[in-house]
Amino acid sequence: MDETVESDRGGCPPPEVLEAIGAGMTVDQELAGHIKDCPACSRNLREFRKANALLEEAAGLGRLDSREAEVELPGYDLKREIHRGGQGVVWLAEQQGTRRRVAVKMLLAGRFATSRQRRRFEREIEVVASLDHPSIVTVFESGTFGDGQIYCAMEYVEGVAIDRWGVEQEASVADSVEMIARVAEAVAVAHRRGVIHRDLKPPNVLVDEEGRPRVLDFGLARMENERDTERAELLATEAGEFLGTFTYAAPEQLSGDPALIDTRADVYALGLLLFELVAGERPFARPDSIADLVTLRLGTDAPRLSTRRRGVGRELDQIVARCLDIDPARRYDSAGDLADDLRRLQDGRPVRARGDSLGYLVWKAVDRHRIPAAFILAIVVLVIGSAVSLLVLYRESEDRRIQAERVEGAIVKSFQYLNPAAEGSMRMRLPDLIARLEEIARDELAEEPVVQARVLRLAGDSFCNLEQFDDAERCFLTVESLQGSLAGEPGISTPGTAAAQHDLGRIGWFRAGAARRLADDARSAGRHEEAVAFDRRADLHLAEASDRYRAALAARRVLREVPLEDLAMTMQHLAAVLESAATASEPDPGDPRLDEAETLMQQALLTRLRMDPVPKRLLVTTWNSLARIRSARGMDEAAVAAARKAVDLAESEGTPPAWRGSANAALGRFLVADDRYEEAVGSFERGLEISESVYGGSSGRVLRIRKDLGEILLLLGRPSETLEMVAPALEVVAGTDGDPIVSAMALLEVDALVVLERPSEAVDRIDRWLAAHPTSLEDVRWTRRRERLVDPDVPVFNAIGTIDEFIDRRWKSADPGAVVD
Repeated sequence: MDETVESDRGGCPPPEVLEAIGAGMTVDQELAGHIKDCPACSRNLREFRKANALLEEAAGLGRLDSREAEVELPGYDLKREIHRGGQGVVWLAEQQGTRRRVAVKMLLAGRFATSRQRRRFEREIEVVASLDHPSIVTVFESGTFGDGQIYCAMEYVEGVAIDRWGVEQEASVADSVEMIARVAEAVAVAHRRGVIHRDLKPPNVLVDEEGRPRVLDFGLARMENERDTERAELLATEAGEFLGTFTYAAPEQLSGDPALIDTRADVYALGLLLFELVAGERPFARPDSIADLVTLRLGTDAPRLSTRRRGVGRELDQIVARCLDIDPARRYDSAGDLADDLRRLQDGRPVRARGDSLGYLVWKAVDRHRIPAAFILAIVVLVIGSAVSLLVLYRESEDRRIQAERVEGAIVKSFQYLNPAAEGSMRMRLPDLIARLEEIARDELAEEPVVQARVLRLAGDSFCNLEQFDDAERCFLTVESLQGSLAGEPGISTPGTAAAQHDLGRIGWFRAGAARRLADDARSAGRHEEAVAFDRRADLHLAEASDRYRAALAARRVLREVPLEDLAMTMQHLAAVLESAATASEPDPGDPRLDEAETLMQQALLTRLRMDPVPKRLLVTTWNSLARIRSARGMDEAAVAAARKAVDLAESEGTPPAWRGSANAALGRFLVADDRYEEAVGSFERGLEISESVYGGSSGRVLRIRKDLGEILLLLGRPSETLEMVAPALEVVAGTDGDPIVSAMALLEVDALVVLERPSEAVDRIDRWLAAHPTSLEDVRWTRRRERLVDPDVPVFNAIGTIDEFIDRRWKSADPGAVVD
């Protein structure tokens, strides 16, 4: 720096500050104004920026050699470098085990990276792994290799930046709104988890080959609730350090105070992206310097979108203006609120970006329904309509009074069976009470088909939960007939007929599951022909369920009055049927049915995320279903991650206990599939405790959890706990014959006795079982155990080699010896 500049400084900032600004440090408005007006500071800043450019160029030349250097990452074949940023490099690679293409990100500094760089990289992995959305990249694996080089393997996205997509596709206004709505819905998932992206820009939002936006690079993300913690300091860093991209930064990001940055900074960036997509240009002219950019952002309102492109309506103008307001308090609170308003715009509903005045709401109603009406005509219609409505309401009220009395009478008659002083008994079981409700509905509500259908559907749903599928099907078939009559014409789809198709699909799905369990039991017992017959029965039930669900989905997609919840539920159920059909015999991760299932599940997830409020308890089942699909694809770790999300949602306030129990038990099963037995125990115990309190000890759901938990405890070398787990259940279901779960628990009891070195008791237990269940005399699971206990030297035959392997796995190191004479 020359002496002239030095002497002209006066109240100018010291050279170190100008050097930091040239390197990217942000400044406040006062300092930005001084730099703009001071020739000396402007000249010095230009010199510093030139020097930084030379340094960056030199660094780029130095990197050329490193690109040629050979990098070897165990388990991956690195193909080519696809991106290089300030601190990280991303490679296209192929995972050797799965042969799938992935993106592998590493720190440029490698093992020489500072602890700060490593912590920030690890934080990015942690943040992205906590988010699960079809439009957010998925993290598969992370770790270290070599001399401490850290890496992260994630989903590889082949696509173009969102601004380039808009140009190449010549995106219309509607296309641009739809695209940003989908991006906002993805960012909303991060916001709901307390994550702020802070660097949303076109290179970080790609549009893949299917036209789906994908949000990348959470390297600068921050947890909103961690501002005052060590992690916040890691990401917000020292005062004045700028994180992000100047062009897409919100005014508060340029202010120099990290504490001001929250989810509304991402809303601002989304507004810029929306403006750029629709208008084909950015709202602000390119500044000559950083100082000009800061001054412009902090002191200038964004132009109206309608001034840059024709055909932009008032609502979209208001939405963009709200996103780009200088004052964060006047913006949307989160990306979810922006997404909701964009969906409202698409649906023709009133948007929240402007005041909901009575005139505006009336105008939107008229515009949406295309009703040409003059003012005076509207007054006449209002007067006449009011008179007619009063008369109709009077008559309807009388009809509804009669209807309510009939419903009340039906319910009272049903519950009289619980009154010993009347005609009932306090010992009546729940299934009997539901059956009585069904009977009364058929007899007493015949003149009220709408109400009768609702009551019978309730009865059918209750029978389903009790796993009494024949009774449930009887109710649902009647509902289908009633809804068909109410539709007026054969073949006409209504919300009622679609619901009936969905419910009958459930019956097919449940029956397929029961048949599959019987097939597995017969196969384990050596009854192969019987197993094949049950497998065929399961396939038929799955085909029936698929047909029913597809019919329901086709109707629900086009019927406007169908709630989003119902639409998402049918998508999810059909996806579950497809996954079950694909994994029935020899699972193939590449089965196209799994592709369709995953697509449907993602659509169900997106549909539910669009609901207001978001139905957390329904997302529980969505995540569990997604976990099953991932497991079918051999992605055990990803399946566990999805199941954990289901548990997190199920444990939130307001979720029914039954959902919590099922979610915890499901997580236990996915942990077992991933060979994480110790972790699985806690999940099963939690699921059992809740499910037993809801369904009772004899429920099939509860028995299956006890069986699964008992087996895990045995494999972990805790046979005494296995006995404690299965013994109470066997007492509850004593005398039950033909139930594969009961048989499986009785076998667990035998195996636990063997491991406890009580073989005589084990043989006695087998003999008593065979005496009580003569059909088990042909069950090799029982007969083989007895042979091996009575004669430990009995040879292993090929025909039953699999049985012996299973028994050895259960007995482990236990040596029953020849103690049984």
